[in-house]
This record gives sequence, structure tokens and C-alpha cells, in this order.
Amino acid sequence: MYQATTASVAQAPAQAVEVWSPKAIAWLTFCFGLLTGLLLASYNWWQLEQRDTARNHIIAAVVVFIVSLASVLLMPGILGSFVALALNLGGMRYLHSRAQAGIDEAAARDVLANYRHAGLGVAIGIVVAVASAILLLALANVVGGAA
Repeated sequence: MYQATTASVAQAPAQAVEVWSPKAIAWLTFCFGLLTGLLLASYNWWQLEQRDTARNHIIAAVVVFIVSLASVLLMPGILGSFVALALNLGGMRYLHSRAQAGIDEAAARDVLANYRHAGLGVAIGIVVAVASAILLLALANVVGGAA
């Protein structure tokens, strides 16, 4: 008589995707701003087939970017910088926990998350930071010229 064992049953291999680790997302958010963290985390969710989460956070990235720019431009002294820093620190903690939850959810669906090297994330962070600085300076000239 034949008995099936777990060794005789072929298991389907887990699907593997490349994502940034939650720790890398948190540190890149701290170093380069919430916009960078939101973009990297949204990329993760997109790769992990959590499209709605990714889409919602891309929209949030746009809103947070506008609020950060407005706070730096319109608040007196360094108050705007403190508001932007508070957004970054809060976003860092939030994105770390949400990125980990997304990876855990994907693992439950047999999706294996391989962590990318953070170097590409640093490059993306630099590009986002430089583009943000250029936009901030351009808007400061427009706001300063109109006053």
C-alpha cells in the first residue's frame, strides 16, 4: 500500500521579488526625506502586488511633498524646517512598520522578498533631494518676487 508523504509531494517554489528592506526605507527616509521613503516603499508594495497600497502612498507622497514645501516657504524662520523634520521622523517610523507589514503579508502568500542593495536607494534619494531643492529654490524666487 502506498502512503503519500510530504517528501513525495512537490512543492511549488515561492515567487521571489526584489524590494528594499524596511530598515533601508527608514534610513533613506531619514536621510533624504519622506518623499524618497514614500517612493521606495510604494515601489516595494507594487513589486509585492499590493497595488492599492502603492497607489494610495504615491498620492500621499504628492500631498506630503506639497505640505513640506509650503511649510518651508510660508512659515517664519526655521519653524517650517521643524515641521518638515517632524513629517520625516513620523514618516520614517510609519514607513518602517508598513513596509514590514507588506513583506509579512507577501510572505503569507508565498512571495519571497529579496532585499535590494541600498546603494540604488541612496542614488534615488539624491536625485529626489536635488530635484526638491531646485523646485524649492524656484518657488522661493517666485514667492519672494511676488512679495
